[in-house]
Amino acid sequence: MLNPNSRRLLIVPLLLALLVPTIEPLAASEPAWKEAAVPDDWKRAPAGEKGLLWYRTKVALPAAWRGRDIVLVIESVDDAREIYFAGEKLGSLGAFPPAYRSGLGETKRLAIPADKLPFGGEAVLAVRVATIESRSGFNVAAPVLLAGEDAIRLAGQWEASPGDDLAWKDSQPAAIKTPAFTKVEPAAEVERSLKKLAADDGPLSPAESLARMKTPADLQVELVLAEPHIGQPLSMKWDHRGRLWVMNYLQYPSPAGLTMVSRDKFLRSVYDRVPPAPPNHFPGADKITIHEDTDGDGQLDKHTTFLEGLSLASSFEFGRGGLWVLNPPYLLFYPDADGDDVPDGAPTVHLE
Repeated sequence: MLNPNSRRLLIVPLLLALLVPTIEPLAASEPAWKEAAVPDDWKRAPAGEKGLLWYRTKVALPAAWRGRDIVLVIESVDDAREIYFAGEKLGSLGAFPPAYRSGLGETKRLAIPADKLPFGGEAVLAVRVATIESRSGFNVAAPVLLAGEDAIRLAGQWEASPGDDLAWKDSQPAAIKTPAFTKVEPAAEVERSLKKLAADDGPLSPAESLARMKTPADLQVELVLAEPHIGQPLSMKWDHRGRLWVMNYLQYPSPAGLTMVSRDKFLRSVYDRVPPAPPNHFPGADKITIHEDTDGDGQLDKHTTFLEGLSLASSFEFGRGGLWVLNPPYLLFYPDADGDDVPDGAPTVHLE
């Protein structure tokens, strides 16, 4: 006969076994995808989770686009981005940690391999974003798909989630609750209005710009020189013959031949090398032009290029039988002893 105390000892372990639940592994939680208006949300520089977040949307690919070259046009604000389409990485803007670099100012046209695209169906565009001390308020356009003369503008409701999981690049269209982008527009019109602001008429001709200027009653403005004869004028000077010389800063913002390796929040950039001095430099788009009024009607009608192929040259000055050009990190002197507006030879490097 069992002792009552011993029965209690036997029952207690049995009760414990019945009351303790079985512990199952927790299933991975789904990300908290929320609607986000693009590009407006990008202009606010959302922080994400530890500086990381994703955006995704879906687009209906017309069957008529089969056989065409498909290109995605996308910009960056003050962040770094990786771009995925239908699960395939197309490219990046800026660089992710640990060597973080903001892609501010970058615009890329990324070719999309068409062999696996579901023409007549839907595909997902996913954008991985890193933000570190990012600033807001920059104008940025929504991504655009280009296919020959057609385009689909991807401006509107996307989904966004804080955090970082590379599996999100493989998101399926059915998982995205926001509607697919379907509207096909003329590519030329979309390109013209890519970064157009609300209530903005877009680029105006020089004459239209002049007509919209408002000046005091005692001030008159006359148009004497405009594009295409000049572009991004940075420095201007008149010579002793009454001619206007212009530094056309066309290479800005990226120096020719160099690769950016880092850039901080103040836009201080570090490149992979110091560029060699002219004439053994990486040729750029900057040029110095001369403009002259030959018939005295107040219009600069003669246009001459004195020097071209510079890269981020910022200013110039006349003197000592030639032209001094500040082309950081160099101060250059181009001789023109006979004044024929053609440099007599390669420049002398005075500062480096």
